[in-house]
Amino acid sequence: MTDLERELLRAFEQLQNDYERQQKAWESAYESLQSMFEVTRRDNRALGEQVKHLSEQVTALSEARDSRTARLAKRVDALSEQVEGLNESVKRWTPERGKR
Repeated sequence: MTDLERELLRAFEQLQNDYERQQKAWESAYESLQSMFEVTRRDNRALGEQVKHLSEQVTALSEARDSRTARLAKRVDALSEQVEGLNESVKRWTPERGKR
């Protein structure tokens, strides 16, 4: 084998080694990305479930608030009617007392 052939062979082997290192680096990067993707997908699924659960809680609390607000409004109306009735009673009673 001539010097030129040996030099070409070494250059080819170096290129092959560089290519193998680069290929391994790409494979490693791909595996890391694949792993990150799976972790992200799992986390997103879990977060989606949490959002769904929290949304259901918000809906339930909103409905409970609306129901309680309606009941409170009815109580306020009833009390207002009672106050009006008492005011009328006081107005009727006051002039009679003044006449005595």
